[in-house]
Amino acid sequence: MIVIAAGAVLGGADRLCGNRLGYGDKFEEAFRLLGPMALSMAGMICLAPVLAGVLGRVIVPFYRGLGVDPAMFGGVLAIDMGGYQLAKELAADGRMGSYAGIVVSALFGCTLVFTIPVGMGMIPKEDRRFFARGIMLGVSAMPAGLFAGGILSGLSISECLHQNLPVFAAVLLLVPGLWKMPDKMVRGFCMLADGIQVLITAGLVLAFHPLFIPVGVLIFFGIFFTTHYVSLGSLLVYLGILAEMVFMGQTGFFGAPQGILNEMYIVTLLLTAMAYYKHRE
Repeated sequence: MIVIAAGAVLGGADRLCGNRLGYGDKFEEAFRLLGPMALSMAGMICLAPVLAGVLGRVIVPFYRGLGVDPAMFGGVLAIDMGGYQLAKELAADGRMGSYAGIVVSALFGCTLVFTIPVGMGMIPKEDRRFFARGIMLGVSAMPAGLFAGGILSGLSISECLHQNLPVFAAVLLLVPGLWKMPDKMVRGFCMLADGIQVLITAGLVLAFHPLFIPVGVLIFFGIFFTTHYVSLGSLLVYLGILAEMVFMGQTGFFGAPQGILNEMYIVTLLLTAMAYYKHRE
């Protein structure tokens, strides 16, 4: 965190000084990437409870049939997108809950629900095949990281091999495919990435509360038909949503504890600030 903070201060200072060292451009580029990152992260976070509830009914019995701890299912989500909490909740063995929620979620889950959709959204379409090949080569080496993490977590060699059966099986199918038919594997991977992007976008759309939509529509069109300024209407919609979020939260509409409400307010405030920052252009 100290290194990140120092980099942010250096980049911001250089931008204020006219980008003399070139760090200012990188500082601004980082903020431009917040949009694609937030789109993927927010959509997956919204879908996490649904994935846990719906897919869990199907996947958990399958895992138990293989003799694999259900906590390993939590590893399909990133550690900071509900993977840790889901693994701990499903765990039959506390050690497996920690292993799946920390090691597997950080390696496998982050790759599946963060690196792939965010990367595909950030790079040019013509470069996606190179990105896909790199991701698949990285996934091929993932068993080594999972195995080492399991040993350091206190699992035996047999437990590491057994509990990671689903991941190892996927890798065993991936490596021969990359060797024998790389072009088809890249196309298949790109289709998977597009499917994940559709899924997280749908999750983000479905997460909007119905009451927020009419408020935004009324504010935007009311301002537009009055002033004929589209940008002004858009900016006031953000302010209106922020005010509505705080009002509904403080009146108990969401039924969430104050700590969660504060996080919601901060996220909405940051999104509003990003909108105003972008509109300065």
